[in-house]
Amino acid sequence: MVYIDVRNDDILKYAIENDIIDVVFLQEKINMQRKEEILRNHKYKIWQSEKDNRWRTYLPDDNCKNGRKLIVKSNKEKLENAIVGFYNKAKSCDQKSLVKPTITSIYKEWLDYKKRHTTRSTYIYRLDKDWERFYKNEMLSQEIITKPIDEITKIDLDNWAHEICKKYSMTKKCYYNMSHIIRNILDYSVDKGIIKENLFQKVKFRNELFKKKVKPKSETQVFSKEEEQLIIQEAYRSYENDPDNILYMMIPIFFYTGLRLGELSALEWKDVHDDYILVHQMYGREVIANDDGEWIKNQFKVVDGLKLNAEPREVLITPLINNALTVIKNYYADKGIKKPRYVFTDRSGKLPHPSTVDSMFYRLCDRINISHKSPHKTRKTYISTLIDGGINIDFIREQVGHNDEKTTYESYCFNRATQNETQKLLNKALS
Repeated sequence: MVYIDVRNDDILKYAIENDIIDVVFLQEKINMQRKEEILRNHKYKIWQSEKDNRWRTYLPDDNCKNGRKLIVKSNKEKLENAIVGFYNKAKSCDQKSLVKPTITSIYKEWLDYKKRHTTRSTYIYRLDKDWERFYKNEMLSQEIITKPIDEITKIDLDNWAHEICKKYSMTKKCYYNMSHIIRNILDYSVDKGIIKENLFQKVKFRNELFKKKVKPKSETQVFSKEEEQLIIQEAYRSYENDPDNILYMMIPIFFYTGLRLGELSALEWKDVHDDYILVHQMYGREVIANDDGEWIKNQFKVVDGLKLNAEPREVLITPLINNALTVIKNYYADKGIKKPRYVFTDRSGKLPHPSTVDSMFYRLCDRINISHKSPHKTRKTYISTLIDGGINIDFIREQVGHNDEKTTYESYCFNRATQNETQKLLNKALS
C-alpha cells in the first residue's frame, strides 16, 4: 500500500468534490454544535414567566441600564434562536468588546461578584449609583471605560483621575469612594488574567489637590453635658407619662453605648449579656434590584452584618446602662411578655422605624429648648465623652466599631464644653 502525504484541507476538498461527505449534513452539525456552545456560555438566566407564559432572557447592550436588555419570545425555541443570532452577528462583526473586555463590559460581572461577598444590599446600591454618576453617565469617563482593559495605560488612568477629581472638587474621602469601582474592577481583571497588574495603584495624588473638608462646629455635632442630662431626664419623664412607649428608653441607651440607630433598633435580648452587649446586626432599609435592573428601596429588615462589613463587637455594660435595661425589662414584664425577642419595639410590637426615632429625638429637643440633633449625634457625643475622660483611643475605636483611630478622631471628636467652660479650662492650662 502506498501512502500519499496530503494536507487536511486537501482531504476535505477531495471528499466534498467526490460526494463522500454530505455538505448539508455537515453544516447542520456545525450549526448545532455552535448553538449548543452559545447557549452553554450565555451568562443570563433563561426563564418562562408565570404571568404570560412567554420566555425571557437578557442580552448584553452597553446602551441599556446595567449593560443589558430584556428580550421576550413566545416560545423557548424562538428565544434560543434570538440568542444564537445575536452572538453570531456579534462574531461576524468582530465586535471589539466581545473580544477584549472593557470596564463597561465587565462591570455587571464584577458587581455580581461583589454581591456574593457581602450581605449589605445598600453597599451594592451605593456602588451602582456611583457607577451611573461617575462612569456610565460621565463624559470624562467614556474613553477609559470603553477602551480594552489591557490597552489602558497608567497615563490614561492618571489623566482621568485628576480630571474627575477637579471637576467635582472632591475631598480625599469622596475621591476614594469614587475610585473604589475602577480600582476593584482592575484588581478583578488581574484575578481573571485579563491584565498582569493594576496600574491604578501607581496613580498618585498630592494632598493639596483634594478639597479640604471643613469640620463642622462642635455645638452642631454633639450634645453638651447639660443638654445630655436634660434630654435623658426628659426621656425618663416622657416614659413615665406614656408608659406604653418604651422607645423613650432608647435615648439613655444611645448616650451610654454609642450604638448606631440601626444597631440599637436590631438589638436582641440574647445579645445582652451580664457585662457586655454583642453588636453584630443592623435594622435598615433593604435595597433590591428588579429584573429590569431598577433599584427598589422600600423594605426594612434586620441584616446580620454591620456597616462597611465591620466585625461584630462587644460594648461593655456600665451601671447606667443596667439601670435603663432594668426599666425596659420591667416594661415587658408588666405587659405579660415573657420572652421578647427584641429590646425595643413600638406600640404595635414592630421594630422602630428610623423616622419614628428621629421624630422622638426632635420632639424631646423642643421640650428642653435646644436645637434639633439626630440620634447619630449621640454617637459623636459618646465618643467625645470617652476622649475627654482620657480613655485609650484604641479601646474607644473597638467600642464603636471603627477600622482605625483616624476616623474616630477626625469625624467623631468634638468639644462638649460650653464657651465659658472652655475659657476656664484654657486659663487653668496656661496659668
